Amino acid sequence: MTATKPTSTSTSRRRPPEVLTEAEAIALMKACSTRAPTGVRNRALIAVLWRCGLRISEALALELRDVDLQAGTVRVRHGKGDRSRTVGLDEQTTALLARWLDRRKKGGRRELVRKTGLGDGCVGC
Repeated sequence: MTATKPTSTSTSRRRPPEVLTEAEAIALMKACSTRAPTGVRNRALIAVLWRCGLRISEALALELRDVDLQAGTVRVRHGKGDRSRTVGLDEQTTALLARWLDRRKKGGRRELVRKTGLGDGCVGC
């Protein structure tokens, strides 16, 4: 008997993304510190992902120039299919982002979340 290979259709099926409920997203944000810089950053990042509907790769690619707190918008320059789009910010997300931006002013970095060599968001930034 020879082993059969799975067909390409069975292995190439992609599951739809699992979306957090409002309660789950709020619980994640509440689990983040409100005082530590990493907690402030994580709360802002979770809010942007959840409230603006960004993909993780889109959120990690954001730079300071992409955020306009006055207009309440975020410019996603490299979205799906490398397309750009502008998304709105609600008041709570704007406040969380403003707090994070205020905390990180001293760093002088252009990106909102520092990248590691592997392109992942740095946990300790």
